[in-house]
Amino acid sequence: MREALILLAPFGAAAAIYLPPLRRFGFPIAFAVSGAMASLERGEFSWIWGAFSFAFLLGWFAEASPLTAFWAILGTGLARASLLFVHAPYGALLLSSALLFMLPSLWEEQGLDLGEISVFLLLALLPLLTVEVPEGWRLLLVSVPLLGVFPFHLWVRSAMKGGPSPGALLLTAGFRPVILLWLGLEGLEPSGAPFTKALTWLGAVSILWGSFRSLLAEDWDELCAFAATVEAGVMALLLAGSGIEASFFYSFLAGLSLLTLGMGSWGLKRWMEDGRSVTPVALLLLAGLLA
Repeated sequence: MREALILLAPFGAAAAIYLPPLRRFGFPIAFAVSGAMASLERGEFSWIWGAFSFAFLLGWFAEASPLTAFWAILGTGLARASLLFVHAPYGALLLSSALLFMLPSLWEEQGLDLGEISVFLLLALLPLLTVEVPEGWRLLLVSVPLLGVFPFHLWVRSAMKGGPSPGALLLTAGFRPVILLWLGLEGLEPSGAPFTKALTWLGAVSILWGSFRSLLAEDWDELCAFAATVEAGVMALLLAGSGIEASFFYSFLAGLSLLTLGMGSWGLKRWMEDGRSVTPVALLLLAGLLA
């Protein structure tokens, strides 16, 4: 009964959010359901539900479209369902579907051209397309692009153009621990010197390049994008040196800081345009900068 509730509740919440009478309560509904899932879950996915619950709570600052919450909780529910089929193509299919269902939330606040859409679609299909690839290569092919490690960091910059929209933040911050948890359950460890060295060098370059570009950032979306690049580099180094579990927990903490920074910058812009007091959002932005 409990397991069935955990699997079905996100889809029920998505259906409720999609109904016009409840649509304006999309973020509060997603926040409540994600918080309940975090308390019901056992294991690492409870942390992921907690991160998404925090993200939906911050949606109040961003005032995004309710359909952003719909796509996000639908994608998270599919990601949770993918864990039922570890080591099977069905699991990879569900995970790729979860990533694909997150993509429409990017279009709620910004327009993407055909080239950008093609990149996102290819990245989302990586878990499915690499089913028959040897384990070491599969770990690299899935983790490096989807985490946004250099030189595959530009999709994060593209997603955050014009301001780190809630959809972009949910995709870059919320789904990183999902990817790492899935890789861990698949038993994909960076075994072998070539793969460990590749992750180490790519992680180091990501940290250096992201830090340099963050110092030169001209706007908040660029700062958030390259802060995400630095965080991806740290995840790669932890993946190479300490394993998936250490990288997973860092991704969880880094995701919270990126969500706070991004939602604060997004909300600050919106609240200034509306002529409202920006004190609460400024404090959120400060917390993100300190994090």
